[in-house]
Amino acid sequence: MATVTHTTRYDAVVRTREFVMEISSWIPFSLGRKSTTRQKKRSLGRGNLSTRQIVLHIGRPKTGTSSLQKFLTSNEDFLFENKIIYPSDPLLYRYPKHGEFVRLLERVQRDGALITDIKEVSRSLAMILEDYFDRARTIIISAEGLQNLDPYLVAEAFGNYIDDVVVVCYLREQVSLFASSYNQEIHSSLCDQTVSDFFYNRPRANYKAFTLAWSRAFPQIRFRVYAKNNLLSGDVVKDFCHEILGVAPPAYNLDGNISLNRALLAWKLEYNRRVNRGEMLKILPQYDLYRKLQKLASADPQGQRFVTPKDLAENIKLVAEPDNESIEGLLENGTLQLSDGGPSDPLIITEREFSLITDQIMRP
Repeated sequence: MATVTHTTRYDAVVRTREFVMEISSWIPFSLGRKSTTRQKKRSLGRGNLSTRQIVLHIGRPKTGTSSLQKFLTSNEDFLFENKIIYPSDPLLYRYPKHGEFVRLLERVQRDGALITDIKEVSRSLAMILEDYFDRARTIIISAEGLQNLDPYLVAEAFGNYIDDVVVVCYLREQVSLFASSYNQEIHSSLCDQTVSDFFYNRPRANYKAFTLAWSRAFPQIRFRVYAKNNLLSGDVVKDFCHEILGVAPPAYNLDGNISLNRALLAWKLEYNRRVNRGEMLKILPQYDLYRKLQKLASADPQGQRFVTPKDLAENIKLVAEPDNESIEGLLENGTLQLSDGGPSDPLIITEREFSLITDQIMRP
């Protein structure tokens, strides 16, 4: 079977003994141990399986990846009934995604390891996949970090399984993507950049180069638009289950990453500034504050949304429109329709408003 090869890039540096020992030590641990997980106890037998596939989900930013991964993690029984497995092997997985698989390939990519090291990774992965294919027809691997890897390196890792891999990736239009990314950055960290500073210091999404590189590396690839009007029932979990897996999902209720409304975002931006300047102490640990703000945002769904300022939206469109037009033929469920943006007013908050929201946050 023909495989994608990519040898020239990885022949510069001699591999380290530690790297090989690390991979070798994982093989018996993941395949030879006596496991108590339900995945290891069950067996369907090959005779019950139809054509097999490996769904490799690339989690692009702000496309519902966390919600999808949490659904897959928490619905093991449903998946198994449909001969689908979302692997929990430690070589690949750390809740709720396959970040360990990405970490291993990042190390190869960063260190410029020899092609023999790529084959070690491929051999380890093949043993794991073969073990799971004893009980399932579909294996799902999902991680955000895949987008930052050389797709030819990822393809090489799958070795003779390359023809079984179906790469799946959702893409979000760039104007709303920017607003959501800024919102998340302010919400989840102590970043205190203005919208404009964040815009000019952030790399732009280049979908043309991204889709072209992955399409060349993998024979089967599916790009879908992440937008409420394009997704099945406006829901990425339902869309993925129906359109990719061919199954109807059970009822579920997941806490997604809810965006802050404009007032809460202005509060968090001002809070970040004051903490960074030493004008106030942190009122809660970052994770607790994140959850508290998310709860306040959920309680006020009618609050004014933060959208990309119109002047920045126009700037984004200059680059994104031709980029998006060039990949229209690759998108399965519509086109990337760029939004217009909104008010260019700065995110400001009065002292009274800041105090009121602070009081709400501090209530038990």
